[in-house]
Amino acid sequence: MNELAKKKIEILLKDLEDMQKLEKETGKQHFTLQLFAIRIKEIYKLLD
Repeated sequence: MNELAKKKIEILLKDLEDMQKLEKETGKQHFTLQLFAIRIKEIYKLLD
């Protein structure tokens, strides 16, 4: 797998984990679907 894409996926997974913790603490959603879509598009372009 493209190393840069792999790194971006690791960052995305870490962000998701951090945001879940923050949501539990604050009761607010911080990681939006738009942000998720942007990150996935970046990864897709790297793999294409």
